[in-house]
Amino acid sequence: MKRALLVVTIIVCAVLLLFLMKQTELPITSRDVSSSPLLPPEPIGPTLSLGDRIISVEVARTDEEQALGLGGREAMEDDHGMLFVFSESDQYGIWMQDMLFPLDIVWLTPTTRKNAGMTRINAEGTQTLVVVDMKENVAVETYPEIFYPGAPALYVLELKGGFAQRNDIYVGSVLTLNE
Repeated sequence: MKRALLVVTIIVCAVLLLFLMKQTELPITSRDVSSSPLLPPEPIGPTLSLGDRIISVEVARTDEEQALGLGGREAMEDDHGMLFVFSESDQYGIWMQDMLFPLDIVWLTPTTRKNAGMTRINAEGTQTLVVVDMKENVAVETYPEIFYPGAPALYVLELKGGFAQRNDIYVGSVLTLNE
């Protein structure tokens, strides 16, 4: 009888302990926060900022990543983009091969004292970039046409079509690259 009472007591304590542990768990995990409609997701990796607007970027550095770009993807969120990073400034061409949605193509170069009265890298380790050319709402049907900028650039940013107009990005706009 004592043994049965001890077993029942242990089971009740275990259930009570599990219940209390479940009640004290934090209701929001980092995964919940990123999908919450009330809180913006924390950017992962590099970002570009334009005023208070943050653009999360996927970086394409290798020839393979740059050739593929965003090709084959069905969609992209408004505040995301792909940043092509080149080793030297040039007039890099961009095409719409395998694209399934329109793009804004933005060519960027680091600012210098000569072109913007600013230094290339500031004390926080961020880099200030200026838009040197852009093509807006480039349709998927334009492939195999290749789009070139009118001036050399070190970076090319691909954004969802219409983003530039909605966010007042134009030639001469200044963006900050936060790595």
